[in-house]
Amino acid sequence: MTVISLEQRYAGHAAQALALAAQVPGGAYYTKWIIAVDEDVDPTDMDQVIWAMSSRCNPIDDVDILRNTWSTWLDPTQNPPEKRPYGSKALINACKEHRYLPVFSKRTALRKEMYDKVAGEWKKLGLPGQVPDGAGRSRKKRKSFITKSAASSRANSRAKKTKVSRLSYTLGASPFSCHACRE
Repeated sequence: MTVISLEQRYAGHAAQALALAAQVPGGAYYTKWIIAVDEDVDPTDMDQVIWAMSSRCNPIDDVDILRNTWSTWLDPTQNPPEKRPYGSKALINACKEHRYLPVFSKRTALRKEMYDKVAGEWKKLGLPGQVPDGAGRSRKKRKSFITKSAASSRANSRAKKTKVSRLSYTLGASPFSCHACRE
């Protein structure tokens, strides 16, 4: 699975990023699910990715299937084994619709008073794990993501000046960055 987090800069940007990710060697060989999310979604947090798919993706419009794509002989879903060099990919656009970016619904959050009340009673209520922050991450993980996001924002500001578009995504468990120059 590959998850791409991007800031949409023009109509069709998410679709182009999905198509590109499906064609790079790491994505073309065995990746079956390629998902694009907006920059406000942490691509390493599957809860947020699924939330974006549920709240920003209309399957009839936002899911494309690529058929007869390159695959691996080790793919257990392809039978008989002679079919195995061929596979398929789902390209899922879980981004806000570009044409509605200015009026798209804002993300909701708990009021601080309500969050503090629930956080204070977390263990008493018998809820498992650490108290999550408003975005669904534990406080420790949230701090790490905020730091990465701040660094990314500074980098994006510099990138805009040099007309470089940055895409960050995860391939399996190995994160890597793709820098695509724009003229």
